[in-house]
Amino acid sequence: MKKTDYFWFKECPICDGQGRLIIKKNINFNKLFFCCDECMSCWENEDDLTQQRKKFMEYSIKSKIVNASEADISNFHWEKYKLHKCSDTFI
Repeated sequence: MKKTDYFWFKECPICDGQGRLIIKKNINFNKLFFCCDECMSCWENEDDLTQQRKKFMEYSIKSKIVNASEADISNFHWEKYKLHKCSDTFI
C-alpha cells in the first residue's frame, strides 16, 4: 500500500463549500495553484481567489499536475495556505 498526503487551504467559494481547494503543482511551469477537488475551479494565487478573478478549470491545463508535497509548499513559501492535511492510501 502507498500512502499519499495532500494539503488544502479552505472550502471552495464556487461550489458553496462542497469542495476543498487543494494545493496543486504544475510540473511543466513549476508553479503552485489552488484547485477545487469538486468543481475543478482553479486560481493561481490567493488574491485572484479572494477577488474571484482569473479562474480557470483543471481540465484546461495542458501540462502535468500533481498534488503539492510538503517540500513544494515550503519551497514556494506557501505554508500559510497549508491549513488542512488529508491522506489517501492506494493498493
